[in-house]
Amino acid sequence: MKNKRVAVLAALALLVALRSFHVELPHHHSAAPPPAQLAPPARLAPPVGRRREATPILASSKHKLPFAIYSISCAEAQDCATTTIVGQLEGACDARERTLERASLNEWAQWRRDFEKKHRRSGCKVCVASEWKTKVRRAVAQALNEEYASRSPSGGYLAKDRASLDLYCAYSSSGGEETVVKSSTRDLATFLRRRSTIVFECPVPPSLRRAALNDGLHVRIAPHKNLEGAHPSLPLLVQRAVKWPDNGPKIGACAWVKGGAYHDRDGNILGLPAARVAEWLAHLRVLGVGHVLITDNSDGVFAKALSGQSARETSPLKVAYDGFSSITVVPWPSLEDDRDQCDPGRVEASIIKESNATCTTQSLFGRPAQYAAQN
Repeated sequence: MKNKRVAVLAALALLVALRSFHVELPHHHSAAPPPAQLAPPARLAPPVGRRREATPILASSKHKLPFAIYSISCAEAQDCATTTIVGQLEGACDARERTLERASLNEWAQWRRDFEKKHRRSGCKVCVASEWKTKVRRAVAQALNEEYASRSPSGGYLAKDRASLDLYCAYSSSGGEETVVKSSTRDLATFLRRRSTIVFECPVPPSLRRAALNDGLHVRIAPHKNLEGAHPSLPLLVQRAVKWPDNGPKIGACAWVKGGAYHDRDGNILGLPAARVAEWLAHLRVLGVGHVLITDNSDGVFAKALSGQSARETSPLKVAYDGFSSITVVPWPSLEDDRDQCDPGRVEASIIKESNATCTTQSLFGRPAQYAAQN
């Protein structure tokens, strides 16, 4: 009986997966619509009739926060009573560039030559690679602490004293005065223990919740109550309420995905085709999952979302998404999307050159976008 039940479930999963693929594929020769011009940071409104889906990443030189803001949103299901802000210490391109300067990037090649000289008699190439990489990673870790300390609200306290970090949210609607509210950090200890994601919340004043639900509220984040060094104003994104299937269980799932080719932390090229995502979604449907939240990190999706285009419609994984009835797609930035006053390609080229192609931005800093999305 047990084997028969397993066989029935397997057959059902296969049937659902096959039905998921019965979607007209986009024609390769059809030209993608040209991206619209991005609005300047001071006016972050999408084109009329289009809903905001993405938070722009601004250079760290424009504020005094010790992290980059990746997302700032509220939940429609909770009447936008609370704003959730996701930040990342390594998130801003210009901050990573300064960190590499502090880590003596231009001396890395000489460090390697020094280790080669040290192990010339033994000929131990593994020793050279291991000792060089250890020195580089320690230099980058120390440089991250120094970068944080240089941007600390109190004027340069050490990394071990980060627990004194205070944050404030300044809300404003069209034509109204700012209302300042102190935040509450949810995972400050984790963020301060090692370079990672910080998530914190600010209550939205009841008088401003209607404006928030109507996509009319903006927020500035500051390390001081007087708003000194505040992050430029950002639109508060509204995460719309989930539409659950009728008479189905309210079981949800979430994932970070990147369609197409990408590099893992070791520099290997991997791929995530739409077929695999469709298969995974079909499996979730069979298991009874009623809604899926996906942070889509595919190339170009975030930039198009900033110009007002739908992340679900522009993603290379669209054909997979169309096979699932209830799904939320959130555009998520990649390292290439962080271009405000900094060129991530130039930073990457410098790392590859000075490391003799043994390191990349991702191998040194991880995947800030993926970590932030997962948190």
